[in-house]
Amino acid sequence: MATVNTTFQAFWGCLRYTAVAFFVWLAVMPATAMPRVAWTDSTALRPDSSNFVTASLLVISPDDNIDSSFGHCALRMECPTQDLDYCFSFETESNAMSDYFKFFTGQLNGKVVAVPTDVFCLSYVGMGRGIEQHVLNLTLREQQTLWQLLDEDMVSPDLRKFNFLQNNCTSVLLTMVGYTLSLHGEHLSWDKLPPMVQLSTGKGVRYLSRHSLWYQFVFATFLGTESDKYWPVEQRMSPETVGESLQGAHIATDGNESSKRKAVVSERTMFPVVKEATSTGWATPCLVFGLLLLVVIVITAGQLLWNWCKLPRLVDITLFVTQTLAGIILSFVAVKASLFGSHANWYLIPFNPIPALLWMCCRHRAWYGRVWWLYAGVLLAFLAATPLSNQIDVAHQLITATLLVRCMAQIARRNSRSSAQ
Repeated sequence: MATVNTTFQAFWGCLRYTAVAFFVWLAVMPATAMPRVAWTDSTALRPDSSNFVTASLLVISPDDNIDSSFGHCALRMECPTQDLDYCFSFETESNAMSDYFKFFTGQLNGKVVAVPTDVFCLSYVGMGRGIEQHVLNLTLREQQTLWQLLDEDMVSPDLRKFNFLQNNCTSVLLTMVGYTLSLHGEHLSWDKLPPMVQLSTGKGVRYLSRHSLWYQFVFATFLGTESDKYWPVEQRMSPETVGESLQGAHIATDGNESSKRKAVVSERTMFPVVKEATSTGWATPCLVFGLLLLVVIVITAGQLLWNWCKLPRLVDITLFVTQTLAGIILSFVAVKASLFGSHANWYLIPFNPIPALLWMCCRHRAWYGRVWWLYAGVLLAFLAATPLSNQIDVAHQLITATLLVRCMAQIARRNSRSSAQ
């Protein structure tokens, strides 16, 4: 019995020490395992109180998700003497699957939110994304005004509809900085912009989405006639370009450009990029739709030379149902809204529901065969118009060419029937 008691006491003592060690480890683990936020170099208040508040623009590297493929931006507002340090960023609703429809149709709500800097940064560092800090050269009063505006915007019940044109993480914050400067009789002057910011909207979006050609394909589909326009500088900015643009920018007094000062005091890397955004891989849109065109040409040859029936019919159903659905979606976003606002779209010419409506209503009419000639002429003209807009690209035109091949097959089939009769 004594041996059992001794064994039990030894086991109980070991268990207690293990429990104590475990709780000590839990207390220490977050401080050692998680990266610490890089704070400002000095928290001592200067004699002129110029660093009582510090405003910085944080730039987060891109991610693989389509809604964060351009990266992210936030305004970091610090008041070290009061132990205040928050990041204000323009955020959208939850990332549920149902929200992606709102995202593509420009109906996703967003607003400015404030998060403690350590929490904000660690959420991105945990995903391997890098963070750059650009300390803005604002006066103390301007920084206090900016903080007040951010607080007021955060508690406002008004929501903005997210889109890449007017309301995104970069443009919203730059607009607030510009408004703050205007309240104090100053403005932001973009004296030296990097080449990619000087591009037209379409070329600029293609440059920013160059790492994912499928995202580039989607953006080009919805960009529409905005592709050939030049948005205001603040709306042409993205997380990738805003840092370099701010380095060449100045803050000047209204009506006195000679009083300008640099827009940024300093830049530094708070956290390096650990995980780069992945590229498209070998299955690019041009390759996929090029193979589709090749397959359709082979099937069409089989139909005309060897009287294939079932496979060409299945191809036609698939192609023209997809074309109709694409036309309905593009018609909706052109009238309602999309990722880039409401505007006309060049791709409504080849992809629209009119051919399907004519087929449903008039396919038994004697003149219906001319519809194929008309649609083929539209597709051929659209192929010839490729150089006229930055929106029209090779990947989309491969689809146009595929539709044209099937239109010509329908015309040839009807002609052969007429000849046989």
